[in-house]
Amino acid sequence: FCRAFHLPYYIGMVVPVLIIYIFNWTIFFIIIVSLLHKSCKSDVKKKQEKVSFICEQVVIVIALSIVFGLGWGIGLFATQDIHNNKIVRDSLAALFVIVTAFHGLFILIMRCLRSKDVRNVWKQWFYKATGKDFSDFTSSTYGRFQV
Repeated sequence: FCRAFHLPYYIGMVVPVLIIYIFNWTIFFIIIVSLLHKSCKSDVKKKQEKVSFICEQVVIVIALSIVFGLGWGIGLFATQDIHNNKIVRDSLAALFVIVTAFHGLFILIMRCLRSKDVRNVWKQWFYKATGKDFSDFTSSTYGRFQV
């Protein structure tokens, strides 16, 4: 396929990607700081609760940042001409597609499913749909045969 190599490749592809990547990190950092500032300011919590909340949010931010950056880093690496093996190039392209395709799932897991409020809502819907309490399925005695 037709694409630039060597210096034109780095000027035309790598430099713009790095500029966008740095800009995205800057905006991402500004948004996270403002959200943490607002959430800590609006809730009247104890100092320990605020610290644990901030630590939890930082872990989520780091995990999502690694996942998002990893995908695009693989994509950039897959376009470089440092490997001539078609299998390596195709494997990197497939890995890029898989990682970036599941970004929404990663957000769902990290931001929604880890929230206790969301889990409680799912438990209520499960109870309405099945008529059984969710704790019936998580009990250590569930499924044992009585003699």
